[in-house]
Amino acid sequence: MAMKISKAATSHKGATTLLRWRDKDTRHGVTKRTAIEAAEQLGVSETQLIHEALAQFIARELPQYDPNIGDVPEAAYEAIRSRVPQSTDGRVLSSIID
Repeated sequence: MAMKISKAATSHKGATTLLRWRDKDTRHGVTKRTAIEAAEQLGVSETQLIHEALAQFIARELPQYDPNIGDVPEAAYEAIRSRVPQSTDGRVLSSIID
């Protein structure tokens, strides 16, 4: 099962990072031999294999947030104000914190 990678995704020659391969395969790292075999099986370069693994790791381990869609429209503020008690003298009328 070969993965298709676009030329644009692989043509950039940016900064490099040194990677030390593990002496044996573990849950948290692999040997150079395992990486070579995996890349060959998937039909990608070792570099692309590492990028794919990092992208999947980040997507799995870091919180994913919806993209920022800009400023909150005034209508949304009005809807909130109509449902939440408003003070005219600066006092807090209700709070989720005791």
